[in-house]
Amino acid sequence: MAFDSILDDITLEALPPVPRDHALYLEDARLRSDAFGVIVWAAVLLEALLTDALPPEQKKNKDRLDLNGLIDNIGALLKNEGNAAPEVIDSSHAVRANRNRAVHDTGLAKRALDDDARQSLARLRVVLDWWRARHPVQPAEATEWLGRVFLATITPDQARHRGFLIDLRAELVTRRLQPVVVERSEYDRKTPLKPVAEAMRTCDAVLVVGLERSRAFYVRDREGSAKQAEETNRRYSSAWLHMESALAYGLGLGDRVFVLCEPTIHSEGVFDKDWNQFQRVEIEHLSIDDANVRETLDRLAAAVAGRLKP
Repeated sequence: MAFDSILDDITLEALPPVPRDHALYLEDARLRSDAFGVIVWAAVLLEALLTDALPPEQKKNKDRLDLNGLIDNIGALLKNEGNAAPEVIDSSHAVRANRNRAVHDTGLAKRALDDDARQSLARLRVVLDWWRARHPVQPAEATEWLGRVFLATITPDQARHRGFLIDLRAELVTRRLQPVVVERSEYDRKTPLKPVAEAMRTCDAVLVVGLERSRAFYVRDREGSAKQAEETNRRYSSAWLHMESALAYGLGLGDRVFVLCEPTIHSEGVFDKDWNQFQRVEIEHLSIDDANVRETLDRLAAAVAGRLKP
């Protein structure tokens, strides 16, 4: 049973680090259609959001509260603020009740997990909307960009990939490197490379990020020849990244194409470990704090800055 997402990238970017980790676990459970996981992680994220809304003096005693007590404290806080927001309290209790029903023995078979998961997501959306209203996104200050970086990567289907790419874009912005992405809606089926080329011409560098999208459990290369070889569990990113890298080279960006990938990505094309115009750098730990990621971004920023010097 598929579940709809309630977490767009803007919301994920706005969340503090720990609640966002909870949110990504929730997204992972949703993508796997894991109703039990959705119910549990919805409650964990709810607790983090409500805790974040507590005044500092109450946060010190937060560990003494169960989720029910935390909801009561939020209810009292909202009344003191002159906005009872009953929909927030009711939704919080619904998420809590679904969690309790899922994790405790009620004497009944748990045949309604899908419905409870769907309700938990809908009720959590109410709390998320309330939390975001209390944390409005401040208008970004005008940035004097060091340069523009074309980001070539997959459209993420896994929560961990989605979180990493959000962090990566934020890190580029921190370094005054403007990330440029061609969205799927901008492509034309007849000339799909045209918007890519147009965007790349405005950029100072290209960052290719190879994240796993496909796995071939059994592959036979050069079948029927003397060089026939067999392999299992071969992992690929997207073929588009090979085309986009070649396009960048053809547009004169060859010395400013930087390649990151997960270690499991098959060695071919832009990710080839031996025959390659570009240097393949493997992400040992899928985190913006990975040493190889940091070093690659340092080199990218230096290359952009060097190009822009008079």
